[in-house]
Amino acid sequence: MQNLILVVDDDGFHRRTAERVLKASGYQVGSLSSGEAMLAFMNAQKADLIPLSLHMGGIGGFRIVHINFAKYL
Repeated sequence: MQNLILVVDDDGFHRRTAERVLKASGYQVGSLSSGEAMLAFMNAQKADLIPLSLHMGGIGGFRIVHINFAKYL
């Protein structure tokens, strides 16, 4: 199974651009538009790499890092 890269950004242009570039490079890619969606995804599945926007509406990247850091330590 190929590793999954999950792109998380509320800016659709940036999210789609990153997804296209990564897919063209041969990676398996998923994308989400919010921190809340990413946290729900991570409760059910895992990703190997998660490039994410630090400044999103709702739960932003800094908060996601804090939540996941505390969860996995």
